[in-house]
Amino acid sequence: MHQSFTALKKYIISIGEFQLKKIKITREVIFRCIMISIGNIILAFGLYNVHAQTAVTEGGVLGATLLLKYWFNISPAYSDFVINGICFAIGWKVLGTGFLGYSTVAGIAFSASYRIFECFDPVLPSLAPYPAAAAIDGALFVGIGVGISIRAGGATGGDDAIAMAISAKTKIDIRWLYLISDVAVLLLSLSYIPFKRIAWSLVNRVMIKRTHFLSFYSSHLLRCPHSQYTKYYSLGRLASNYSKAK
Repeated sequence: MHQSFTALKKYIISIGEFQLKKIKITREVIFRCIMISIGNIILAFGLYNVHAQTAVTEGGVLGATLLLKYWFNISPAYSDFVINGICFAIGWKVLGTGFLGYSTVAGIAFSASYRIFECFDPVLPSLAPYPAAAAIDGALFVGIGVGISIRAGGATGGDDAIAMAISAKTKIDIRWLYLISDVAVLLLSLSYIPFKRIAWSLVNRVMIKRTHFLSFYSSHLLRCPHSQYTKYYSLGRLASNYSKAK
């Protein structure tokens, strides 16, 4: 299983490297890559130290990686990169080469940092007995990490790329697409998480959207070329605005 994941991972990396070669390396590009990496390190830290330890899960791709961890003991360091790579490969024609290149950086940063964190015991006190605190704590890590990465021009989840691409092509409100993916993953998570914890996971998802404030208020630091849709990420309006811009 891990050998097939490794082979697919190498193939996705080669696609990402090909796309990255099309991006002119400037000081701004380097700065964006650094910010995207920082965002994904924060994201991986929260997912490992909070979500994976407390049974308060996520929706979308992040939630799917936790499902695979429980069902097949596949580390999110591998599954996240492969799932996101497939989603980005599907959505790149709509979202552009630059988006795919930066998202490849995001995927590598997340997988590498999560793998490093796995080598050590969790550094935060266990919040398993306190699901409310776990939902708040996890939302802060994930929301801030995703906000930094998206503002810099790269998505952290393949569900973002798929949702934006589908919405841009079909005109379906992207909020419905996010809702469908989140609900589907949360329902599947009932296979190993009690219903009460799933309810706290929903609270976690709502709070994550609120903590994406960095996507709005960091514009003086990063002039993102994709700002026509990342500006409205938290409100679920990315694809609709992307379509209007076209």
